[in-house]
Amino acid sequence: MIDLDGPHWADCLAASFGAQVIGLDVPGSTLTVFPKAPWKIGFVDFVSGSECDPNLLVGSARSAARSAGVDVLRFVADRRMAGSRRFVCYPQESTRIPDLQAWRAESTDKGRRTRNRRTKTKLVLRDASHADAPSMHSLYTATMSRHGGVARYGLAYFEALAPRAGTVAVLDEQVVGFVCTGYKGGRGLYLHGAHAPSARSHHPSDLLFLAMLETACARGLRSFDFLASPQPGLLHYKQAWGGEQFTEWTSDVAVNPLGGMFVVAYAAHHRWRKLVRDC
Repeated sequence: MIDLDGPHWADCLAASFGAQVIGLDVPGSTLTVFPKAPWKIGFVDFVSGSECDPNLLVGSARSAARSAGVDVLRFVADRRMAGSRRFVCYPQESTRIPDLQAWRAESTDKGRRTRNRRTKTKLVLRDASHADAPSMHSLYTATMSRHGGVARYGLAYFEALAPRAGTVAVLDEQVVGFVCTGYKGGRGLYLHGAHAPSARSHHPSDLLFLAMLETACARGLRSFDFLASPQPGLLHYKQAWGGEQFTEWTSDVAVNPLGGMFVVAYAAHHRWRKLVRDC
């Protein structure tokens, strides 16, 4: 599991996006600056979102944004921002296990079945290495394509991330599935995962999710966050592991007129994508 407050996570973001991670005045919070020409977008507490009240971070984030030349600030949290007329807000459904130390695999049908399969499977689960990155990236891009998503993370990102955060499922010496996980304080987070459809009968995702949750629990983490899921099927899959559904809010605010152009354009794009999905 990779420490989302540590330098290796910053290296992953720099490798894939050229991003810069800046510490805020509020302990435990950061501003990650992504260049997206002609804009600079500042994500507060990327990728985990803010566990504290995001309204408490606005002043510190604005100050850091001005120093870094950021045009737009983006906050993600389990609540809307105060003064919502200044923010453009987007709800998305997410899932978390609020009390990981009380979680037990046998308390869910999915967990019980997967524990039984683990004694019979031909799959081998092991820590990922740098050499596994191409296979992981290929599985990730294929999965995004099947679900109509956009593959935002490149090979360089997985090369930096795999040895720090990855677990792979291997069948006949081929990587057929993986998960990547991180933690922020006492909170575990699911970052990425995928499997090869050809190996579905071996249930690689189930076995990887079980291992992921058991590892996070053994580490003493107090909760586990699966992050937002745009696909209903994936949301239901995470709930099958004992996750509870809640609404996560993304709130954008322009720092300057150039940022205002981005906020308006992104809002229009978001409405169009939602219209296409609902058709």
